[in-house]
Amino acid sequence: MASSQDLVVLPEPDDCGYCLCSLLSGRLQLACGHQYHAQCLKSWWTLAGDGSCPVCLYGMKFWQCGRCFLIIAHNEPSYTLQCECIFHRTCIEKQCSQGLKTCTTCNETIEEEDLSNLCNEQMSH
Repeated sequence: MASSQDLVVLPEPDDCGYCLCSLLSGRLQLACGHQYHAQCLKSWWTLAGDGSCPVCLYGMKFWQCGRCFLIIAHNEPSYTLQCECIFHRTCIEKQCSQGLKTCTTCNETIEEEDLSNLCNEQMSH
């Protein structure tokens, strides 16, 4: 049985999806269909930093780590190889410390420049 902590209050069709107050004026509708006060969207976008929808995250860019396959949040340290595959910083550092020289996503050889940057950064930490 769901507890009260498991329940989510959904906005009424004419309520702001952020503050849940009535949308009498200043209504903005995103491409996903959710509606907000202009100031509420501004507050969310300042907080989230990505221009996404506060309810469904429509518009948010997600990247998947090529080593652990988990989502990389926009504020997490990451590294993009020259082959354009992206990794959590800690995942690519583990790969470097293990001496692996092939990208685990696309199987291309990791460029020497990437290897030297990664290994030098890892040694300085």
